Amino acid sequence: MLSTIEGKREEIARELHDGLGQHLASSKFQAQLATVSDDKKHLSILTEEIDSAVSSMHRLLAGLHPMALDRYKLQKAIKLESHRFESIYPMKFKLDIDEQVLPKELEVHLYRIFQETVSNALRHGKADKVEVRLKSLTNKLSFSIKDNGIGYSDSKLKKGFADARNDESDDVKEGGFGLISLQERVNLIGATLQRFSKPGKGTEIFIEIPLGDI
Repeated sequence: MLSTIEGKREEIARELHDGLGQHLASSKFQAQLATVSDDKKHLSILTEEIDSAVSSMHRLLAGLHPMALDRYKLQKAIKLESHRFESIYPMKFKLDIDEQVLPKELEVHLYRIFQETVSNALRHGKADKVEVRLKSLTNKLSFSIKDNGIGYSDSKLKKGFADARNDESDDVKEGGFGLISLQERVNLIGATLQRFSKPGKGTEIFIEIPLGDI
């Protein structure tokens, strides 16, 4: 029973960070722009993001599930979320996603991985271009997200995980929990995760998901 309770706590923490957290981060960004610009579109987007945050909270309370996946398959949901990012931030997406029928739980994890990785690419990598590929292979899926951001050294990526696990400072929490959440989701779907990054050369995450184990 204790294991079940702890698992549910971790699930709620992931959903708060990856769902509600994304909308609140966008709201903060638009509020900052609104204070230095006369363009009223920032206030309009701010209102939309706050509405989405409220809706996300309702969905969290109702069942810890992204609303977009209630109406659409993963391909469409990622496309819509990409358009949302493009409407808020100066960034462009290139999508290459196979249409396929996947278990709903797997779709949720892949969707949240996409959200968190793009958020990291934007906020920490300073990227303005993102390529997303989800391809069907023999008995497995390959999922990659590549950005053109500032990139990281291997030592910095490893240090980020260590700090996220061991440090309670606000600076570490901002980016650190995202790393932990990403790795936890990869573990939950029995997948493998690789990162490729160099300073000034952007970052790519590459995930392989064995379909036979889901």
